[in-house]
Amino acid sequence: MPGPRDPTEASYYRIKNARSARITTAGNIRMDNIKYLKLCGILSAVIVASLLFIPGLADAIETAMLGFLMVNARA
Repeated sequence: MPGPRDPTEASYYRIKNARSARITTAGNIRMDNIKYLKLCGILSAVIVASLLFIPGLADAIETAMLGFLMVNARA
């Protein structure tokens, strides 16, 4: 019977032999620091612009943030 018989050891080898977190369907796409910073900047700009120009979205986000702060506030 090929492979280890112990299920714990089998899962260890499966994890050990697994590839790193890369998307290999369309080549070798990695998220390096520059791409990550650009993505964060673009997302931040889109969120800020949507908060400025879409009042209903701004109110919904404000309400959700206030609710989160009220639930998690510790006196």
